[in-house]
Amino acid sequence: MRRETVLVMMLVVLVGLIGVERAFALRRVGVNPGDWCEYGVVWSGNGTLPDPQYRAEWAKVIVEEVSGMNVTYELIMRMADMSEHNLTYVDNLETGQPTGGVMIIAANLNEGDLIYTDPPAYSPFVGATINETTYRSILGQVEEVNLWNATNTLVSPGMNYTVSYEYCWFRSTGMLAEATMYQLTQVESGNITEFSGSSNTTWLEAGIIILNIIPEFPSSLILPLFMMVTLLAVIVYGRKPIKRTY
Repeated sequence: MRRETVLVMMLVVLVGLIGVERAFALRRVGVNPGDWCEYGVVWSGNGTLPDPQYRAEWAKVIVEEVSGMNVTYELIMRMADMSEHNLTYVDNLETGQPTGGVMIIAANLNEGDLIYTDPPAYSPFVGATINETTYRSILGQVEEVNLWNATNTLVSPGMNYTVSYEYCWFRSTGMLAEATMYQLTQVESGNITEFSGSSNTTWLEAGIIILNIIPEFPSSLILPLFMMVTLLAVIVYGRKPIKRTY
C-alpha cells in the first residue's frame, strides 16, 4: 500500500472519530474528586465597588464527591477585607438542581445544548443554551471551551441599567475557565440619555481569571493526542526515503 494512501486513511479515521464523538456526545460529569481550580477576581470601572467584605478577590473550587450526575464541591472565597467564606454545594449537572450554579456544568456539551434541563426558577440558566463551542488560549495552552453570554436591560424613569455576563467552561470537564460580569448605569438628563464618558454614566466590571487548575490535562484528551501523534509519525515516516537492496 502506498504511503500516500495510508496517510489519507489515517486522516479519514481521525476526522471520522471526532465526528462520531461530537454526534453522540452524552451529557456527563467531567470532574473527579480532588480536582480543583483557583481564580483571581479583577475589578475595574468608574462605579462604586462593593464593600470589602462583599468584594471577592480570590476563589477556589474543590471537587469533593461525584455520584451519578451529582457533584459535591467546596467553594472558598477570599474577600477584599481578607475574610474567607467556605460554602459547600451539591448540584445535579443535568437538571441544575438545586442551585443552578456556574462553577461546574456538564462536560461534552455542544453549541445549542441546554446548560441545565431543569434549573431553579431564579437561575439565569432557565432555558439557556451554549452559545458557542470554540477554542481559547488558557494558561498557555489551547483549550476547547463552551461559551454562554447574555445581556439584560432594565429601563425605568430617569435611568437605564444594563447587566452583561459571559461564562466560559472547559468543554472536556465542565469546570469554569473564566467569566466576565459587566454593569452599566445611564442616568437621563431631561430627555437626553448621557452615554459613556459622561459623569452621569457609570460602569463596573468583574473579571474572573483562572490562576491554576488540577489536573492540568483532562483524560478525555488522551485519545485525540494519541491519534495526532500517530498521524505525525505516519507523516514523518512518509518523508523518509526507501532503502532498496539489489
